[in-house]
This record gives sequence, structure tokens and C-alpha cells, in this order.
Amino acid sequence: MKVDYCKLIHIKKVKVINMKFNEFVNKMIAQGGIDKDGRYGKQCMDLYNQFCVDVGELENGKTGASCAKEILNNSYVMSNVDRIDNYLEFTPQKGDIAVWTGSRYGHVAICLGVNDGIETFKSLDQNWVPNTLTEEWHNYTYMSPIVFLRLKNQSNIIENTIFNVRVTADVLNVRTGPGTNYPIKKYNELTQNAKEQVMSKVGYAANGLVKGVECTVSTKQFWKDTIWLDIIRLLCKNIKKVGFKAHFDHFLYFFKIGL
Repeated sequence: MKVDYCKLIHIKKVKVINMKFNEFVNKMIAQGGIDKDGRYGKQCMDLYNQFCVDVGELENGKTGASCAKEILNNSYVMSNVDRIDNYLEFTPQKGDIAVWTGSRYGHVAICLGVNDGIETFKSLDQNWVPNTLTEEWHNYTYMSPIVFLRLKNQSNIIENTIFNVRVTADVLNVRTGPGTNYPIKKYNELTQNAKEQVMSKVGYAANGLVKGVECTVSTKQFWKDTIWLDIIRLLCKNIKKVGFKAHFDHFLYFFKIGL
């Protein structure tokens, strides 16, 4: 039997979990920025250091550098981020740290995940306008090269929206790991909740989630985590029926059923 991987009906949105990234941005805007170290006014490093502590959960006092471009030589910071040297097709994600290196001191800002194609990106800046917190549009050439740092700990950045969904395929495979190279779970490997629903729907021990089974789904912009169904990327044509955005970095997570 062929499995229709995208046959899920969106029942209702349950809740949106507010992440600390948004809280941080709103707090900084509300208070007009931050002079974290009490020296030289509101510098770009002040905003960056506070972001690393509040959102990245890095150790206070260990994220600094003599100037912005020297962040790249901070071994503690670099061990907690993935370094992305800018390339033509790259666009920064929300929460990426942009480090400009093409000047004496450089500059650092927090990317807001708003991009105009591959031409410009928007970030939260301090001291781009002297001693002021602003939201700025930047190109990729001024004060280049620009290096982007992506926190390995994305738990306070990713947006997690939880939905209730119902399976509409005859059978939806659940696998033991992230990808179709992992084996399909047998009936006895499903959760008790899943087994009870499967048995009530079809009357036999099917290996997978059958039509009519209801489960909780959440979307996360978390490209390195695992996905437990046969949906690797949300690029399926029918995925709009579920109500998710088709994007390479959006994954499905099935919590209550089949994990």
C-alpha cells in the first residue's frame, strides 16, 4: 500500500509557545537598549553580550572581546555557535549573530530573520547610530566580510506552534529515527495511545498511524533535530492542507503518537 506522506488534516491550533528571543527584542526596544558594562554608553558589544546570556544561555562574562570582530577569536563563544561565512545564497535566520570584520573594530548585531531576498537583511543594532538601539537594513558588502554565528542552543529562538491533526492516509509510517533509511516501527513499538487508536480504527495491529488517528504536532525551525515520520522536509505540495509554511528548516514533531 502506497503511503501518502502528507495526508494530515489540521484540526485546530492549540497554543503558541513564546520564545525568549521575542521577549529579549521587545525588552531591548522598550528600554531603548542597554549599557551592560557601564562603559562608553550603548555599544554593539553590550547588546550582543546581553543577548548571549539571556537568549543563548551562555555564561555571563565569557562572551566578550576587545572589539566586535574579535568575537571570532573567543574560543568559548565559537564552541557554542556554528560559524557561517557569508556566501551568495545565504540569508540569516532569526537569532543569528552578524559580525562585520571589514573595519578597525568591526560591528555586531542580532539578526531578526527578516530578509529582502539575498540582497539585504534586518537586524537589531546598537551603536550603528551612535549610542542608540535601532533596527537596521544591511547589505552584505559594506564592512564585509560578514560572518554569521548561529547558536547551537536554539531552544530560546525557535518558534514552536502546536496543532491537533488527524491522519487521512490509509497508513502513515512512523520510523525509529530521522529519515527514510531508518526502519518503520512495528505496532508494538508505538505508544499505548497510538496502539489503542489504531486498534479502534481498523481492528488489527497495523504498523503505523492509520486513517482517523489524532495526534499532536508541532512545527519548529530547528534543522538539526530529528523527524520521526516519513516527512523529511515540508516541501510537499499538499502540506498547505496542514497549515504549515513550506520551508527547508521547518520540521514536524509528533509528540503523543508514534514516538
